[in-house]
Amino acid sequence: MTVSARHQTWAPVVSSREVAPSIFELVVRAPQIAAAAKPGQFVHLRVRESFDPLLRRPLSIGFVEGGTIGLLYRLLGHGTRILSEAVAGEPLDLLGPLGSPFTLHADRPAVMVAGGLGIADFPFLAEQLRAAGCPRMDLLYGARTEPELAWLERVQAEGAAVHPTTDDGSMGHQGPCTDLLPALVGGARVPPAIYACGPEPMFRAILRLITDPTVPIQLAHEQRMGCGFGACIACSVETNQGYLRACTEGPVFDGALFR
Repeated sequence: MTVSARHQTWAPVVSSREVAPSIFELVVRAPQIAAAAKPGQFVHLRVRESFDPLLRRPLSIGFVEGGTIGLLYRLLGHGTRILSEAVAGEPLDLLGPLGSPFTLHADRPAVMVAGGLGIADFPFLAEQLRAAGCPRMDLLYGARTEPELAWLERVQAEGAAVHPTTDDGSMGHQGPCTDLLPALVGGARVPPAIYACGPEPMFRAILRLITDPTVPIQLAHEQRMGCGFGACIACSVETNQGYLRACTEGPVFDGALFR
């Protein structure tokens, strides 16, 4: 499903803080976007009014509280360095909500799989699943080290059971979060729905490990984007139905497109 409704607005910064090493939480007031947003969608943010940097940054809508939205990003270069210096009251140019959201299967258990900054999709998703009466939620969350497990408590607050994994073994299971997936899915009386966001190797592991066709799998892709609404085709993703655009046909895709 492609969602076309979007708004361009100047959104004042409510707060900006480092929540993990080089990982920042940005909260902005954007009532129109907040009212229209669905889990899995994103905003396209201009870092500052000038054209330096030139391109907007796509950021997942991590949570909605009243008329505000929460965003999560990693400090990587020139653009995110400027963004990390934003102060309360500073207006940011936002376009959104963009992209196709997750389809909620609230009648069955949910298994959310987050790799690194892929966690950005899940506080909002967990809140919506809980509100819709989802019987159980589990989060498999993998990061390099314990300090990088940002927003873990936000998903826990929505009632999800959290299963952290780290590359160095500093918290939870040592290894990728997909190591825990077969036991969790195979042990469920009712086939769960899988919602995933993270790097491509994580998606490939999910599809290799979970072959039961009764388990819905949705994959939220993290892509570099130019325009954010389908014109430039820079964010194309290869599927078994040809190339599809992450900013319009995605970023959430049915896992069956990659089998």
